[in-house]
Amino acid sequence: MRVLIAGAGTIGYHLARSLAAEGQDVVVIDPRSERLGQLENSIDCQLIHGRATSPTLLEQANIRSVDLVIAVTESDSTNMAICRLADFYRVPEKMARVRDLELAHPDCIVPSEHFGIDHIISPELLTVEHIERLVLSSGASEALDFEHGRIALRGLVVGEDSDMAGETIAAIKQRIPGAWLLAAIRRGQRMFIPSGTDTLRLGDTVYIIASPQVAERILPAFVDSVREVRSALIFGGGVAGRELARRLTGHLRRVVLIEPDEGLAQLAAEELDSLGVEVLHGSALDEDLLLRGGIDRADAFVGISRSDENNFMGALLFRKLGTGGTPIVVISQPHYVEVLESVDIDLAINPRLLAVNAILRHLRGGALLSVARLRDEDAEIVEFKLSRRCPVLNIPLKDVSLPRGSLITAVLRGHDLHIPDGAFRLQHDDRVLLFVETSSSTAIRGIMR
Repeated sequence: MRVLIAGAGTIGYHLARSLAAEGQDVVVIDPRSERLGQLENSIDCQLIHGRATSPTLLEQANIRSVDLVIAVTESDSTNMAICRLADFYRVPEKMARVRDLELAHPDCIVPSEHFGIDHIISPELLTVEHIERLVLSSGASEALDFEHGRIALRGLVVGEDSDMAGETIAAIKQRIPGAWLLAAIRRGQRMFIPSGTDTLRLGDTVYIIASPQVAERILPAFVDSVREVRSALIFGGGVAGRELARRLTGHLRRVVLIEPDEGLAQLAAEELDSLGVEVLHGSALDEDLLLRGGIDRADAFVGISRSDENNFMGALLFRKLGTGGTPIVVISQPHYVEVLESVDIDLAINPRLLAVNAILRHLRGGALLSVARLRDEDAEIVEFKLSRRCPVLNIPLKDVSLPRGSLITAVLRGHDLHIPDGAFRLQHDDRVLLFVETSSSTAIRGIMR
């Protein structure tokens, strides 16, 4: 497949890297030479300096041979223009990053096809949905759902109050029976698949696979405290902050939104007042204002403004003034993750990486149904539907040789969820979820077909 990516920012870079690694023919266009320079020595793809809204440049890129255009510049209007041009050249599929939530909404009165777009990706909407899921899965540091919510992956940080630290994986499975799997452990910068003899340590992040109901039952055994989230304080009144407040009002008793820009605060008040959201104008660094907003009683804090630093500082104040609730921070710079973890703020969300995951999931066809990168990017959760040609059918899993760093974690057979053991045998049409270290992802795709 020949793929043209317009925009070499964070989203474009990660897409180009993933697609090129799979052997796709990738072309990247960007007007900023410094961004193209970052790709030049690390990714096997064609780089073109210029604007993808130029028909002349698109002709030079041999646009008529392109199977897919992905427009991920930082401008909605530019991305739409690129897709319109691609439509003119009869490119079979066009995807665009769109920040405007009204345009990105599936029920928008102007359908995306009007702009020549086949599929819209909204980092802001994805962020809101992800935060909503985290708030409703209180205690989890990561939360992903598969198969329309029938399979849950939860990342749980082993806390000081947990008596699981010092226990082996085998002992933990005996203590907590049921259909669930501890698929992986992240320890510092290292992610690995544990054996039964591996021992959990304080501060480890464990990744469990189960049904959502079983995952919620297991969660209290690992984390320090699981408290029902009844109130939330949101810092940031942009489109994402307002949409999050709108959604959380359906679940929580109290939602407070703080916005430093007077105009945005006024807009938020006009939109959200009828829903019972309290909107305050001011800074998330103003302790008096935070106390007025009930930070000392809030069960969750969400920093979702455009300032990474203010989101970070607001979360620190929530730690200082609050009563042990959950701080969630939206960041655009990945290097902040380690800083946040050093002060025990584990819920850091990067909207651009959420967008990359969503685009890659959409692009999968045939046997490979979806891919979700975990936060540190060293591992993926991949989902396959097995064909009759799959070479590992009807063989006990204990006798199946998988690439190093890969593990079958769950199987959906019809409506039944299985957490397989060594005697389990795969069948065609099974939908299989695997944990895969990124270095083994290409090899596993050659097997699970």
